[in-house]
Amino acid sequence: NPCSVTLKAPFKQPFNCADTSILSWDFGDDSKGVSWKVDGDPASPGYHSPSCSLNFNRDGSKLYCPTGVTAMSGWARTPAIDAAALKNPRVRFRLSGRWYTTGNQDKLAQQYSSDGSQWAEMTELANPNASYPYYKWPLHGYDLSDIAFKPFWLRFVFTRNGCSAGGYEGPFIDDFEVFDAQCVADKDCDDGESCVTDKCVDGQCQWILIADNTPCDNGVPCRYNNHCRTGWCDAGSPTYCNDSNGCTTDACDPATGKCKFTNALAGAFCSDGIL
Repeated sequence: NPCSVTLKAPFKQPFNCADTSILSWDFGDDSKGVSWKVDGDPASPGYHSPSCSLNFNRDGSKLYCPTGVTAMSGWARTPAIDAAALKNPRVRFRLSGRWYTTGNQDKLAQQYSSDGSQWAEMTELANPNASYPYYKWPLHGYDLSDIAFKPFWLRFVFTRNGCSAGGYEGPFIDDFEVFDAQCVADKDCDDGESCVTDKCVDGQCQWILIADNTPCDNGVPCRYNNHCRTGWCDAGSPTYCNDSNGCTTDACDPATGKCKFTNALAGAFCSDGIL
């Protein structure tokens, strides 16, 4: 029962596929056939950190409304959060996906509650990919000092007010955490992102985005040519391995991130390229 669980901050919820802590979250919808879920959805953008994300989506397809439905909504709620031990409590997460904002058709909001039943809006979350040629995962963060003096709840609410337009993919959320932005040194502000400069200024963390197109390393093996995109390191290109030898199998080894050339079995067909 999510209502009986209280999380002590700081904590992270990366929405990994094998992480059972997501069972402490609560999900609800208006029974229109679409709801929030955690999975490795094949629809772009998928996830920020392997290998799942929290998303409001139709199992890999565009976010079309079911037949006969004119509006729909759903929410994903945290358990109660106790942040009393944090001096400067904040929440942050990665946001991606696309939805319609023209005429208030779609809306994604983050809300808070002091009792788990009455909700107030913290902010409406803007569409991060409305006019961008590729999917990005910008980092969103908000101060919680005004509500963290006692246990509280947070939730994401997505509402589609009109179903006449096409789909898009809907919202995707990843790497959610409640943490203490109090610091002594820059290392205390490390967010693990290579495209953000972490600074401790007057005891408070600040995160400065590194300029777009700056080369970076996202830590994923067998990829190269990665560049910063609005505070995150993109997927880059797959490593191409070719030793021009018809008697080897060429592939990038994910264990090392380097090319590996394996001799073919004796008697296997090959070509020397000579006609």
